[in-house]
Amino acid sequence: MYVDIGDPGTTGSRQATLTDNVSSGWVLHTGTYIVPAGQTLTRFAFASGPTGSGNPTVGNFLDDVQFGSPSCVVATKSVSPTSGTAVNPGSVLTYSYSLTNQGGSSTQALSVTDVLPANVTYVAGSGGANSSYNAATRTLTLTPKGAT
Repeated sequence: MYVDIGDPGTTGSRQATLTDNVSSGWVLHTGTYIVPAGQTLTRFAFASGPTGSGNPTVGNFLDDVQFGSPSCVVATKSVSPTSGTAVNPGSVLTYSYSLTNQGGSSTQALSVTDVLPANVTYVAGSGGANSSYNAATRTLTLTPKGAT
């Protein structure tokens, strides 16, 4: 079986020629395709090709085709009072972080680091139980609840 993948506006490119040495039965094939930057639609084409029996009409069947995408975490950070608002020395700034996985797979081993500005003092423990602060580098590290 031939596997062609590409932009719908093109003929696609041959990504794989799948063959096996069995004349009957099912064979599992796996693969990875990285979508090029800017390609917003992708076409997959499967065509009859060589088989273990030598007969292209026997053995070119598809079953349980699965497509997936990796995790894609989008992070946003905000501060209160908002940027541009005057603050006095000793005022409290509250930083908030939001992480959203917009990908198709779960995210693991995730942490967020943020280097605090030189004129900001970290209040010990204010990052919560899933945080640590390195005073030498002024870096706050947060591990979201549920991340491993």
